[in-house]
Amino acid sequence: MTDKTYADQLKVLFEKITADIKYPIVLGLQVYDKPKDEETNETEYPFIGYNIMSQRRVANIPQTEAEDDNVRTWWEEQYEFTISFVAAAKTPFESAEAAKTLFEWLSNVGQDFMMEKQIVHVSSTPITNRDFLLINNYERRNGFDCRLRMGRVVDKVVPMIEVVEVQQGTINN
Repeated sequence: MTDKTYADQLKVLFEKITADIKYPIVLGLQVYDKPKDEETNETEYPFIGYNIMSQRRVANIPQTEAEDDNVRTWWEEQYEFTISFVAAAKTPFESAEAAKTLFEWLSNVGQDFMMEKQIVHVSSTPITNRDFLLINNYERRNGFDCRLRMGRVVDKVVPMIEVVEVQQGTINN
């Protein structure tokens, strides 16, 4: 049994960030992922896109204890994710402000929430320009890469071995 998945942890984190900073967070920056106005079908700016760039397990601590007729084994596991965040807007100022707001939430404002959810902000790169040329216009982008560490517990119950029978025999060469 796993107490929570990393996808669940990221979903909860992004929902909280969106509620607090008022910028939607969407996967990637593909056209179909961008927030759209329902009437005009035009992209609604500003918003923040993310991509998971890498993930690696940084801790896997096994623990065991006897429970009645079983042995419970669990692993306290931690993964570190590098996530690229890009704030997209119509103007460079809106984009820079959205990126700064997210940066400050991850490194300061959101610390209590993240600690409660076993998420640690390890580090972030400086915010840089990541503008993108669309067909007839630029989408103004500013962003940064962020390392987040998340913990979870993976659990397994194994029946206890009560009796082991060993038979003696001879070995023939």
